[in-house]
Amino acid sequence: MKSLLLLSSISCILTAENDPYRNFQAYMNINEGRLLNIEFFQQQYDKKYKSSGNLYYLKDSYYVFDNNEQRITYQNGLIKTINKVNKQIIYDKKLEGQVTILDILSGKNNQLDIGEIVFAKNGFIIPFSLKDLAIVGKITTVPSTGQPKNITLLISDDEKININVISSLKLGKDSIPKIDVSSFEIINLSE
Repeated sequence: MKSLLLLSSISCILTAENDPYRNFQAYMNINEGRLLNIEFFQQQYDKKYKSSGNLYYLKDSYYVFDNNEQRITYQNGLIKTINKVNKQIIYDKKLEGQVTILDILSGKNNQLDIGEIVFAKNGFIIPFSLKDLAIVGKITTVPSTGQPKNITLLISDDEKININVISSLKLGKDSIPKIDVSSFEIINLSE
């Protein structure tokens, strides 16, 4: 009887009524927004890049990544990079058809195919692929909340991105610290 109850419980977890990808989207897309403390790793050929900082996820098309060296703001296709070291502000646009890892967080990109979700000891593993690109990845989430623990993208044999989510909070009002940019040089690449 206990094993039947356990199997029934696991079955309920994996049904469409409690879809782990939808739970992940619901967790991320709250009105207040989310603050994720992350570690970002990128490997491209023989070069490795590591960074950590805060990702302010405000809406499906509005995010801010902030660390000691830079702040990158993406809002509705426009990218603003504040280089805190060189005191520069660079404005740019997202390229047509370009997919970012943050598009995956929003769930608005219809180019995403979700694979067979696996329930493992460290959470749900949600595999995905991008329809028109040879990019695959996975999201690992906390089963009870949908909170992301890890996001991995395999862009090619020579390029991989891995994001570890250290902590996650609901954003409060005025959560993003202000930066005095009055003396910063402005470079506009969006024209």
